[in-house]
Amino acid sequence: TGYCRDDLLGRTIYDVLFDENERRLIEGFKDKRLQGESGNYELRLRKKSGELLYMIVGGAPVINAAGEFIGTMGVFTDITERKRIEEQMIHDAFHD
Repeated sequence: TGYCRDDLLGRTIYDVLFDENERRLIEGFKDKRLQGESGNYELRLRKKSGELLYMIVGGAPVINAAGEFIGTMGVFTDITERKRIEEQMIHDAFHD
């Protein structure tokens, strides 16, 4: 994402990488994790340069041996190139 250690100290991932709309989306999925639900969703991350990265996130709750929620695990897959191609195809479909 282009950030160095000093850019990130004292800040959360939410403050650095996500805009307000993405933060609201994440909060909704966080609530689902607290209820024990897994799921996949798309997010946009903003690089230090301002460029957007598009991700598919697979999120799952982490439960300890006592059955208590202790966190969330997520796997991020970069789909930026796919989104760029989709946008180009939509543009091409509606323009000569």
